[in-house]
Amino acid sequence: MILKGNILKLTIPFFGAVQSIWLLSFKSIETFIAAIILLLISFLGIVIKSNTYNIIFLGICFLYSVALGLIMFLLFLFFELPMIYILVPIMNFIVLVYMLRKYGRR
Repeated sequence: MILKGNILKLTIPFFGAVQSIWLLSFKSIETFIAAIILLLISFLGIVIKSNTYNIIFLGICFLYSVALGLIMFLLFLFFELPMIYILVPIMNFIVLVYMLRKYGRR
């Protein structure tokens, strides 16, 4: 059970770091700023060991996922992006729901 708890404590910051690296692949100032913010929050998640941080970070990830879903949907409508870009917000929601269930059981 200890190993499971340690993995969960590192999953949320790792999720934010992977999202920020993905955002850095776009070459615009807005995505660069969002990526830096997510990287900073992920770094703080590793440094700060608190359940309050986890709930705040999940809220930030939820808002980020909603915004990302809307942006990807609009880009898909107007510019016909490949379908793989639509799967990214869906993956975000799946991970967030899973993490909320894990932290909600405590």
